[in-house]
Amino acid sequence: RTDTFVWRKMPITSRARPVARTQHASAMQMDRSLIVIGGADHSNYLLNDVWSINLDDRFLEWRELSADGSSPMPSRIGHGAAMLNETAVLIMGGNSPEQYGVPDLWAFDTEREGRAAWALLKTWEPGVTGPRACYLPLLVPDSDGRGVRAVWGTPGNALDGSKLEDLDATQTWRFYLSEQQWQQVNTSGTPPADLWAPLLTSLRNRSVAVGAFGWMIEPGAYVNPVDSVFRLNEDEEWEHLAAPADESCVDAP
Repeated sequence: RTDTFVWRKMPITSRARPVARTQHASAMQMDRSLIVIGGADHSNYLLNDVWSINLDDRFLEWRELSADGSSPMPSRIGHGAAMLNETAVLIMGGNSPEQYGVPDLWAFDTEREGRAAWALLKTWEPGVTGPRACYLPLLVPDSDGRGVRAVWGTPGNALDGSKLEDLDATQTWRFYLSEQQWQQVNTSGTPPADLWAPLLTSLRNRSVAVGAFGWMIEPGAYVNPVDSVFRLNEDEEWEHLAAPADESCVDAP
């Protein structure tokens, strides 16, 4: 609870429930239903199932919206997800069993069943304008529901280790649903450096805060966590959020 800052384990009453997983994506619907997509289980088996749970229910029950293996979207980890409206979830990027850095954008309709719930909106290929394939991208829906922005992520690589595209990882793109096209967003300010597996969050559907912990993609370059928090504001300007002078936000070793 954010009003008391106390964690409480909620009872799950449904017998059906998703397997334990890591590197999945999630998005929250307006009715407080949490949508969970894909990820990898304890044996590193990649999934493409979709589950839903309403966090406002007194007794929580999981619902399977799309079974593993039944989706046309390849299984993946490290992808991004966002609710475009009350029923449509957009999923982008991540790693599939065949490719590190998947360059496609999918939509999933929570009110439909089976393969009919899925739609491939866009995929990158040579000559097509759009964001490069990436791991852990952040999707931020536009407040008017017209489209979604894709911000940052770790650059994708082919299975042989070669880069799929030679593009800056801090590029920002917007996908317009009506035109089914990507358009690059011109940002100002000083963006964060290319970082491995950044932590990302959206604020009020518009601003984006970025925090990265650990090593940069460039070997041997370490990033101090308190110096790696940035925000992309409503004017499409990157701002570096400075840490307190006494570093009070850093846990003692």
